[in-house]
Amino acid sequence: MICKKGWLMLSAGPNETRSVLFRQELNAGVHDIRTAVRQLDLPVRPEDPDTCIRQIVDALSVKLDRAVLPVVAHELAVAKSAGKLAGADGRERYTDFWRGTDLPERLADRYPVVAAIVSALIRSSVTAVRSAIERLGQDFPALVTSFPRLAGPLRSIHLAESDRHAGGGQVIVFEFSGGRIFYKPVSPTGTGFLHTFMARLELPVRLPRILDRGSYGWVEEIQFRACASRSEAQAFWWKSGALLAVCCLLNFVDGHWENVIAAGGDPVLIDTETLLHNFSWYGPEGALTSVFDTGLVEATDAERQGLGRHAAFQVVGSEKNTVFVPFPVDDGTDLLAVTFRGTVREVPRNLPVLDGVYQTPGGYLPEILEGFRTVFARVRQIRHDLLSDDSLWDLARNCEGRQVIRTTGYYALLQRLMEQPSLACSWSLVKVELERYLRFPQQSRYNELVDEELRSLLSCDVPYFLNDPAETSIRLIDGTRRDGFFRSSALEQVMSNIEHWDETFVASQCELLKEHLGYATGRHELSQTELQLFEKAGVAL
Repeated sequence: MICKKGWLMLSAGPNETRSVLFRQELNAGVHDIRTAVRQLDLPVRPEDPDTCIRQIVDALSVKLDRAVLPVVAHELAVAKSAGKLAGADGRERYTDFWRGTDLPERLADRYPVVAAIVSALIRSSVTAVRSAIERLGQDFPALVTSFPRLAGPLRSIHLAESDRHAGGGQVIVFEFSGGRIFYKPVSPTGTGFLHTFMARLELPVRLPRILDRGSYGWVEEIQFRACASRSEAQAFWWKSGALLAVCCLLNFVDGHWENVIAAGGDPVLIDTETLLHNFSWYGPEGALTSVFDTGLVEATDAERQGLGRHAAFQVVGSEKNTVFVPFPVDDGTDLLAVTFRGTVREVPRNLPVLDGVYQTPGGYLPEILEGFRTVFARVRQIRHDLLSDDSLWDLARNCEGRQVIRTTGYYALLQRLMEQPSLACSWSLVKVELERYLRFPQQSRYNELVDEELRSLLSCDVPYFLNDPAETSIRLIDGTRRDGFFRSSALEQVMSNIEHWDETFVASQCELLKEHLGYATGRHELSQTELQLFEKAGVAL
């Protein structure tokens, strides 16, 4: 619960009227972040802290507005139905709805769950940003050695569009005049292991540079770059096939479109958190994964299910389908309603572009298949040396990976449920409903984790579980272990993948790639909007 006046709050965000519900507490959080920026003892300290943190305020304001939107729309409809709104038209009646000085307090009393969500979002975001700023100050000498482009003043700090997890942890972006650096509040050891594995196979597949600080790390910015020639586009898709094969062998599962950047002829995987995943719930232990499990490729019937596309190698263009995200309809009027499915436009970074045209996979199937087969051919040549390379597998044992037990989309659905008027009025109702969605009626190992999932969801976190690759335990974010949770370790499964794949497996995966990547053979030119997005982002095409 938060103090009622905590809802009486910054005139920022998509709707200044609704911001009265979080302005005061957000202003207090902004003050804390501004103070932390001013205390930075760096040669690149920003000249204007307010400008530096502006994007944090804007991004957080959007999240807060979305959290309160369902209950506002409901209360507005109730007031309208009861004839309590004055005004000649819908806009005047909407304005009249906000005239009562005690409205924020009444809403906080009526919907304690949403009130707590607002408070938790602000509090955890402020904590995450302050922690990142403090670590920037501590690590800056090592950072400028590892990333020489971090010169000039610090221009801005961003909240990256990533899921809140691990006690409110978030990816924070620091932008300097010479470039950007990403702070990740989780261990980047997976990227270090993948660097070494690629080197063992002598694969020319680029990965981001990292500065590993143990429990957290810093990752270089990978910038989108258009292809300069047809041969560079061919190189991109050959390397994509190779990357896909490696991700199959190493049990990677999170290849959505935001996790791959097209840097000219390089498909760069920027998030390796779910490398060395444990597949024991997905099939028999030791069974080889498939191209679909990586998330880099998905079945083409996903669109027919109304879910759109999410795989990095198949999303084309700047329009990204979103689900379980509240969007206002008829905003600013007494007809205000909420929809949870929409489209957002972002700079399209996951596919290569040549001469203003997306180079989609359907036009490069030979390159993709050759890259895919090349990896397995090289593994066959050095299989014994790979499996007996203790230094390589010691790196794998030291990786701290994320174990995905449910999709992030499913958790997003549950978080949206918490904000609905029918549940937000009562914590007991929220807990009963969430548990109904989480608990399986039959005996299941999932049920051992429900209490932890509930705790995280009620704190506005995406539930986060850690996987020690060499063990059969699963670890909670507080360090608690569930020993013997898996029947085999992820490391055993990956080594079995390397040892037991055969040509039948490779042939079957190639057929899947032909079927599900070969659809996009038409010409896909960048739209005028997309050209403007690239121009705004400073990308030369």
